[in-house]
Amino acid sequence: MKTAAVAMLVAAVVAVAVVSAQAATRGRTITVNLVQVGEQQPSRTTLVETDQAYVGGKNTGHDIRSCTRTSKTTIACIAQITLGADTITAHFVSTLTARSGSGTLDNGTGNFQNKSGKFTWKNLDKQGKHTRLVLKLN
Repeated sequence: MKTAAVAMLVAAVVAVAVVSAQAATRGRTITVNLVQVGEQQPSRTTLVETDQAYVGGKNTGHDIRSCTRTSKTTIACIAQITLGADTITAHFVSTLTARSGSGTLDNGTGNFQNKSGKFTWKNLDKQGKHTRLVLKLN
C-alpha cells in the first residue's frame, strides 16, 4: 500500500514537471546568438553551416543549417536548432544578399515537442558569422 502511494506521488510529480516544462515554452520568446564554427559546400547549389548557440551569454547548444540555391538569387534553408536537450526545426527562404529575414518553426523534441512558431534572424557582422535569432513559440 505504501509503495503504491509513493508510486502515485512520483507519477504525479513527473506529470506536473512535464506539463510545467511544456507550458514554459508556450508563448515564449528566446533570443539566441549564433557564432559560425563550420561551413561545407557539398555541391555547387548546397551550403551546410554549423554554429554554436548562446542564450544569455552562455553556450547552450548548436545548430546545423542546410541551404539550397533555388534560383540565381534565392536560397531555401532548413535548420535544426538544439538548445540543451531540446531541438526544433526552422525553415526559411531568403535572397543570397539578405542580412535579415524570418521563417517558421515546427515540431521538435523535448520542450519543443509539438511546438510551432516563427523566428527572425539578423546578421550581426558583414561576413554573416554572427547571427541573432529571435524564436517566438506558440
